[in-house]
Amino acid sequence: MEAFGAVTPNFNDSPQDACRPFDRDRSGAVLSDGGGMLLLESLECATKRKAEKIYGEIAGFGTASDAFHALRPTDSGVGLIKAIQIGMMEAGIQPSQVDAFNCHATSTPKGDSSEARCIASLLSIKDITNITAQQISEITQNPLTKPLISAVKSNLGHGMAAACAWESIMAMMSLHTQTIPRIKNLNHPIDVPLNFAK
Repeated sequence: MEAFGAVTPNFNDSPQDACRPFDRDRSGAVLSDGGGMLLLESLECATKRKAEKIYGEIAGFGTASDAFHALRPTDSGVGLIKAIQIGMMEAGIQPSQVDAFNCHATSTPKGDSSEARCIASLLSIKDITNITAQQISEITQNPLTKPLISAVKSNLGHGMAAACAWESIMAMMSLHTQTIPRIKNLNHPIDVPLNFAK
């Protein structure tokens, strides 16, 4: 990972400051360890068995690849936008209906920049069903600023294979508790017009 430039070489004397998603001084991911588990079942099944607590529902799912680089997306985030577009279309929602984004945000220089640009581009689009190439390649200077942008890796580090489970749990608990975790170490946000949870 270090040879790829994906792990931060900085902040050895203050490791608590090393993971800094969306900050101008970010320099790479901070690896961590742990695990997490989600029990997924259909809403019909959970309702039928009278589940005591239903924390959330996966209403849509999207996946895409820009086949650009093993560790980072393209600068315009075209693959990310496509994946989010597919998930939103499946869920039947538009960007204006989103209250928060729980971002992948690994604290890498190129990855965070691409992800932020992708979200800003997405939020400038009124109807995701017909996204044009020009909309993907350009950021509107006035995106919708309502959604809060969070990045829990600033608090937990990058759990690698566990990251998906952790962050899904965090997203569900954010919905359940109506609490958005702030982005730790975000002292100088990158110059992308987004509403970061500071």
